[in-house]
This record gives sequence, structure tokens and C-alpha cells, in this order.
Amino acid sequence: MQKIKINKNFSYLKPIKSFLNVSIKNLDQKNQACSIVSIKKSWNNIVGNELAQKCTPSKLNSSNKDNNTLTLKVPRQFLIDVDYSRDEIINKVNSFFGFNLVQKIIVNPFETSKNNLNDKKKLNATKNIKDKLEQISDEELKKKLSNFF
Repeated sequence: MQKIKINKNFSYLKPIKSFLNVSIKNLDQKNQACSIVSIKKSWNNIVGNELAQKCTPSKLNSSNKDNNTLTLKVPRQFLIDVDYSRDEIINKVNSFFGFNLVQKIIVNPFETSKNNLNDKKKLNATKNIKDKLEQISDEELKKKLSNFF
């Protein structure tokens, strides 16, 4: 009869982890730095263009290891749309990263005034500019400059 050795010591075996490339080791999702910067970078890809135009991520708070809260900045006009889409946004963020990164969303509304938007788009002519326009004798140039301002 032959004796079978059951407990062999394989000291020459190395763990698979020691053979992996550094870049492959960094693919571990739990160790990957999932910060607000990575969320902001891929926000259009995560939620789509329609929702991305209505809200932007501002903070990622983590109270516990498994309890992260994403804070969104939302113009008051889109508050209801984004509020109803909370669960959808959580699902999209979690599926994008491949694990449960976000469990809760806080919506932070802000006001957008139409006057501020118009001021950025248009140049307002001051009284000084209007006076100088009146001094121009060429009517065609005067019309073009007045349309410009």
C-alpha cells in the first residue's frame, strides 16, 4: 500500500495579488477614490443631459462607511423635477460606480434672476457712451455702434 501525503506545504506558491499589475490593483472599487470631483467630471454621463442641465453636484458627505449623502445645487425652477428624480439619480450614480456609493440626496435650491442673465449677455451703454455716439457725424457708423451697445 502506498501512503498518501495529505498535508503538503507549498512554500513556493505566491498569492495571485503579487503578480497583478499596479493599475489592475487600483481597479478595486472599494479603494477607488470616489470623490465629488469624479462625480462632477462624469455628471453628464451619469444622469444624462436633461437632468445634468437641471442640477449639479456640490458635495459628497459620508457620515458612516456605508452612508453617503450627495448634495445637489438646483435652480428653484427645476426643484420639483429634481426632487421627483431623487431615486433615479441615486440608482444612476450607484450603477455608474458599480456599488452603493450614494444612499441619500439633499436638494439645495437657489434663485436665478433673469436680470443677471441678461446683464451678462448684453452690454449696457452708459450715459457717457451715448453722449459720444451723438457726436459721431457718420449716420451709418452711428447706427452700427448704437446697435452694438
